[in-house]
Amino acid sequence: MKSREKFFTLFGLVFGFFGVLAVAGGVAAGVAGERVVGFGLAVLFGGVFGGVGFYTLRKGFRLGRTRRRLLESGMPLSGKVVKVCEETSVSVNDEHPWVVVAQWTHPTTGKRMQEASDFFWHDPSGDFPVGASITVLVDPEDDSVFLVDAGGDAGARQAA
Repeated sequence: MKSREKFFTLFGLVFGFFGVLAVAGGVAAGVAGERVVGFGLAVLFGGVFGGVGFYTLRKGFRLGRTRRRLLESGMPLSGKVVKVCEETSVSVNDEHPWVVVAQWTHPTTGKRMQEASDFFWHDPSGDFPVGASITVLVDPEDDSVFLVDAGGDAGARQAA
């Protein structure tokens, strides 16, 4: 399991756990004859947390499934490393992950695409210098689903 999949899976498990806990607390309060407002808030709170947890858990599992499918049957394309940089929109313990930004041209559509790999928690510029060749795996039936294959930490993405 890679870093992006781990994040969504753990986030989903934590939110789901607190959602179930809140619903169980609300039901227990309702059974014990506590105020109806407390019961309703606990169920509402639990429903929101549970829903967010279920969604992110599902997203983590889907990322893993997409990654495995692309590694098995994705169309390999040759891309070039455009840059290696820190992803400053993400921070874990005041550390920013690194990404390898690749650019490639889809052979059937002719569209030039550019996207970042999954996160690296070390500077990968020694392994991926700017201008180096990098493999991009694209779903042959849907070119918006791809994997920048940057080695061990790479993850599947779907273009927005």
